[in-house]
Amino acid sequence: MAELLPQFTVEAPGVPGQDRLVVRPETTHQGRTYTKPTLQAFLHLRKFNDLCVSIQTEGGPDGTMPVVSFSPRFMSLFRGVVDGFLDWIKVEVDIWVQQAIVNDNFNPTSEDELHSTSCTDVFWSLSEVLTFLQGIQMGDKAHWSQSMETYVMVLCASVRHYISEISKIARHESLRLEEKAGAYMPSDVACTLINDFVMSARYLQIISGNLNIRTSALNEILDDAPLDPDEVNSGPDNFKSTGNSKANSFGLPGDQTRPSALDRQTSTISTTSAAQSLMHREMNQTSRMVALCLVGNIRMMGSRIVKPIRQIIQHIINKDSFFSSVKNLFSFGSSSGSTPDLSKSDGMIMVRTSSLPWQRKATTSTPLSAEVAEDMAPTLAYFDDVMSCAATRLYPHAVYLILEEMWVQVLQCAEDVLEAGDAKSELSLARLGESVMQLWEFFHADGQGLGIEVVQRPRIKTIQQVIQLLRAKDMEGLISMHSLFVRDAAARAFVSKTMKATGDRSVLDYLKSTGD
Repeated sequence: MAELLPQFTVEAPGVPGQDRLVVRPETTHQGRTYTKPTLQAFLHLRKFNDLCVSIQTEGGPDGTMPVVSFSPRFMSLFRGVVDGFLDWIKVEVDIWVQQAIVNDNFNPTSEDELHSTSCTDVFWSLSEVLTFLQGIQMGDKAHWSQSMETYVMVLCASVRHYISEISKIARHESLRLEEKAGAYMPSDVACTLINDFVMSARYLQIISGNLNIRTSALNEILDDAPLDPDEVNSGPDNFKSTGNSKANSFGLPGDQTRPSALDRQTSTISTTSAAQSLMHREMNQTSRMVALCLVGNIRMMGSRIVKPIRQIIQHIINKDSFFSSVKNLFSFGSSSGSTPDLSKSDGMIMVRTSSLPWQRKATTSTPLSAEVAEDMAPTLAYFDDVMSCAATRLYPHAVYLILEEMWVQVLQCAEDVLEAGDAKSELSLARLGESVMQLWEFFHADGQGLGIEVVQRPRIKTIQQVIQLLRAKDMEGLISMHSLFVRDAAARAFVSKTMKATGDRSVLDYLKSTGD
């Protein structure tokens, strides 16, 4: 078969005056140059398939009736060529992906296309193979279904290899900060790699839609927005990305008639779901590392030097204050004395590209909230600068992922302060509660930031309840709360450490007696 693919000769029965057809390799196609045997072989097959379609629809050159069937020998040869092509792809797929990564400098393709060339090249080539397979009109549905199942295996192997390779680079680059627009930001390579994750997820989503493979893993990768018909039905000639637009034209094949049995292939769906889950996991891991770096290493040029968020919280709760008491000045939950309405869900809202509003409304300001807001202002302004800069270098979904991970890191900092027992007095606990609420309002941004169901995680409710119980010195309430979270290892550990920080031996003895 290896000798057959670079240049093969086939018989074309039913064509008067043309008994043999020699298909030679092409070196360029649509402005692209191919040197890989796999892509050259694909071009041969597409030429061959175009000939078969032409024979079926146009007939011979002398005006005879169109040929509607082929001899068994012809069909056997055609199946052999297709099977050989897929076998070749399976062998060469690792080299194919690796070469695309080696030739990539991981810079944005253009001002609008923020992902790198390797992402486009890998999925463009995969879509070209799918174009050929879906364009077969030989009537052999059994062979077609078998070929498509093989293609899905090749697709998932390619995706897994590509994601694994760029993840190795992302783990290194996500911890490296660069000076950008007055703040320290993730490197250009890290931003491009995150965009590659997002765009790869979109590419795989569209290809899976063409294969009628819809799994729950797709909904975990991206918001489950319906695909634009133009996005699915566009041809390979239009394979390109459209930058930040939610619907992109990726040049995937049109909706061909496919055997319905493909949807019911459990192994095929499982294989695709595994590739999607890997992509989802690596994309979240990279976003988490970037967020950890931003929150844990806050730095700013010029006269403003901003410390890590945990040090800021500790400074706020331990600073000297002119307040002799916080009674009648602060009620936990908000500066107006009541908790915000958290029952209304705003849904998953993408981060807008302009600056994120962080300042509280002056109408509900109290002396304590004003004092905390003054201390938090440099940090929140820094976050605002960082996310505004990120919005110009990342796709909206990537910005949202990083913002969500930053919020998780902020909650972790608040938990660390409580677990360490740094907030002991009523005043320090009040300041801590107010700091958490102002951070909550910043990341929610009146619905323009994180969705209400994301920002109001169970973890922040736990922090709020613990602060309330500590302010009331209600240790029995802490014990009851601990029992409610007995099945949640993370929450149980958090509440246990907080109670231990109070130094109440009776609480520890109670926990020990219960066997926890």
